Amino acid sequence: MREVRVNDGTHYPLSLVARQEGPELALRVDHRPDVITREEAAKIVSRLRPHLAPPGEFSCLTQ
Repeated sequence: MREVRVNDGTHYPLSLVARQEGPELALRVDHRPDVITREEAAKIVSRLRPHLAPPGEFSCLTQ
């Protein structure tokens, strides 16, 4: 087996998933679009950023 990927949906309006990727911690935010818009989810993530890492050390993946 070479690679396993899990695509898990969320039942919560907003969820934060953390996983270790080498020496770094990867974070993923999922949301239910029928409850929270993409813009609202992005606003919540922007409020979390200052609490997660020093300025300049946080990169956000967008899809």
